Amino acid sequence: NAVKNKTISATDSIESSLKRLDDVNSNVNAVVISSKKEALIKAQQIDKKIKNNEKVGSLVGVPITIKENVDVKDQSTTNGMKIFNLKRIKLFLKL
Repeated sequence: NAVKNKTISATDSIESSLKRLDDVNSNVNAVVISSKKEALIKAQQIDKKIKNNEKVGSLVGVPITIKENVDVKDQSTTNGMKIFNLKRIKLFLKL
């Protein structure tokens, strides 16, 4: 509830998480596909809603990761395999 209660902004929460990801991911390779830009845009939208006293959920602003075998709109579902990268498939099929 820290974001909802204005203890920290959603943008600050996401930026902090993204910095930590940048610091450690090269060693652990836990995140293969990152949506940094989209996360920051969404965080800014959340901050605007909170500023305007619009209703938000209790987990608003909590950073999450989604396993890469789960389909996500506009992202490749690689299942950990580079061959399934949508950009490569489009290039191969010339879509």
